Amino acid sequence: AAQCMEGLQQFLTAVGRQKYVAFSMLFLDPYTGHYTTATPSDDGGGKKGRKKKAARSGKFAQKDGRECLECTSSFLPTTKKYCTPKGDACTAWNCTCDQKLRAMRGRAALLGAMFVFRGSVENKDDDAAAATSTEGKGRGDGEWKCYLLPLGPTHDQEIDYARMSSWPVIPFHCDVSLADRWKAFEALLLNQSTKLVTYNATVSLLPYYHHLANDITNQKDSNLESSKFALCLAGVSLDAQSESDLPKLSNDGYLRSVWDLLLVSWMLRAHATDDELEFCRIQAGFVH
Repeated sequence: AAQCMEGLQQFLTAVGRQKYVAFSMLFLDPYTGHYTTATPSDDGGGKKGRKKKAARSGKFAQKDGRECLECTSSFLPTTKKYCTPKGDACTAWNCTCDQKLRAMRGRAALLGAMFVFRGSVENKDDDAAAATSTEGKGRGDGEWKCYLLPLGPTHDQEIDYARMSSWPVIPFHCDVSLADRWKAFEALLLNQSTKLVTYNATVSLLPYYHHLANDITNQKDSNLESSKFALCLAGVSLDAQSESDLPKLSNDGYLRSVWDLLLVSWMLRAHATDDELEFCRIQAGFVH
């Protein structure tokens, strides 16, 4: 979503047209091999009922010189124990053992934020298209779209925040600076016209709050820059903006655009156990 500034503007405009967008923060963690899923059984050749373990679909892994990394998110189970007393030191942040503090997710290395939504069908009739953009926001009749907004260091680019210099370098080429990518992300979180649906927002948003506390020296200037991207969400290009048009973004710490499926599930079933509120259990009840 940030290979170039034009691409970032198009991504923000597309999100601004939606009523609901699914999102998750993606972390880069040491490879554990814990996150696997069973493939469908093969009934041919006398192998009835046999299942193979396959790597979790969509898992991102890269070699970073010394170690292999994998992509994790707040959608992973947090009620399961992955380590054993006699095994190696636990590196899974979501393990129920006492070796990891989940609050440390705030300073964890990031791949970025992933956004998924269903795009609108292209309409050849300009008048009908205009009506769709204003009255039928978020119809989502088109194809599913998935965007990744990198929030860590990328190839051949200056690292704007010193604490991120030790993070793995993401093998992407981004002309948009790291600082601008974070400002665009902030504009997305503060945009109240599009609801961002996630799971376990407490974990997913820790990096954002850690960023505000440790990377931002002048919040006023940061809000001004984020305002430019807020206008992109409304369909106004950066070239057409003037400083007098910029909306005033107020960041009081409350992200009113974020809907947390974990919180909603707990509110609807206050007596449910933590295991019953896992995303995989919720997903099993809504197979679509």
